[in-house]
Amino acid sequence: MSRVLRHLTDDEIVLLYRKLLVYVEGDLAAKRFDVSNRPLEDYLSKNGITLDVVGAHDRRLVDCEASRSHTIGFSFTDSKKGKVMSLFAHLRNSFAHCQVTRKTIGSVTYFCFQDSHREKVTMYGMLPVALLSSFLAALKASEVK
Repeated sequence: MSRVLRHLTDDEIVLLYRKLLVYVEGDLAAKRFDVSNRPLEDYLSKNGITLDVVGAHDRRLVDCEASRSHTIGFSFTDSKKGKVMSLFAHLRNSFAHCQVTRKTIGSVTYFCFQDSHREKVTMYGMLPVALLSSFLAALKASEVK
């Protein structure tokens, strides 16, 4: 697997850094999230995004390069004892370890995120490029204050 943020624009790299990496690096462990938060549920439903916590050997954890799917959503292991917190950690790792690519299927361009641990895929997800900013905002809004 190449270690490059392939096909991402400079603006997209800055957006991921500012809205994801900085947020997660800033004491994520002290935050609590409510995955049943109504606005988050509504956002996910409206945009057809699924968040599936799966076992470590689940067939939905595929390599980004091998995927022919255009399912919008994420399949991931619950490494942080909470769906949203785990997803944030996986997304952060995906970006920090250069496992974010861009893929066009039909007329839609997606970000393809992947996280791995000891050469095993622990998170795989695809999200339309146009939804990235609002998706991260919806996840952050589920934080319990």
